[in-house]
Amino acid sequence: DKRRKSLKSLVSAILRYHVLVAELPSIQPAEISTFPPNLSFQYALDDEAQRIRVQTSLIPPSMVINLYSNVVRPNIRTSNGIIQVVNHPLIPPFPAFSQVFNAPRSFLSSYATSAFQRSSLADNLDLHLISGKKNQEGHFTGSSAVTAFVPSNCAFEALPKDLQLYLFSPFGARVLKRLLQFHVVPDLGLHTGQSIIHSLRFILCLV
Repeated sequence: DKRRKSLKSLVSAILRYHVLVAELPSIQPAEISTFPPNLSFQYALDDEAQRIRVQTSLIPPSMVINLYSNVVRPNIRTSNGIIQVVNHPLIPPFPAFSQVFNAPRSFLSSYATSAFQRSSLADNLDLHLISGKKNQEGHFTGSSAVTAFVPSNCAFEALPKDLQLYLFSPFGARVLKRLLQFHVVPDLGLHTGQSIIHSLRFILCLV
């Protein structure tokens, strides 16, 4: 029964992540914006809505959601909103550190995940559930809201080789930690697309 309840909650969260509470405003070609879906968690972002990333392109005309899901049939009008048909289901985002760790290396940085772990700063980006004992409820620990400016592999490789070796050596551990702390803003979820002025419901429908 507990497993069925957990599965139901997971499916519900995924479906709610596909629904925006307003119509998408017009997006300029090559613009990247984020918008709030009908999904929030009490333990993350102070109960504010999660975000969906939308990127458009003029040549060829396209709209990509969360870097991997393409809108294949846009702007299907309904009586109470709009349907955008996408070719991949949208998965609610992981906590920041897990997102960096699991991201394709072309997008983010294997150097960064190693650096955060070496500096004992992974918990500053992570959020995970601690299971309760017996009949007690579990609780979440870590950072409930954070903005991280994560250097890419190219950024690390642009540093002088001697500096790279120093930062990742025991002698440079303290400097590396201070450097990474400068890239992390706690208790803040910074994103683009702060406001949506329309009131129509916007639905992303799977094919």
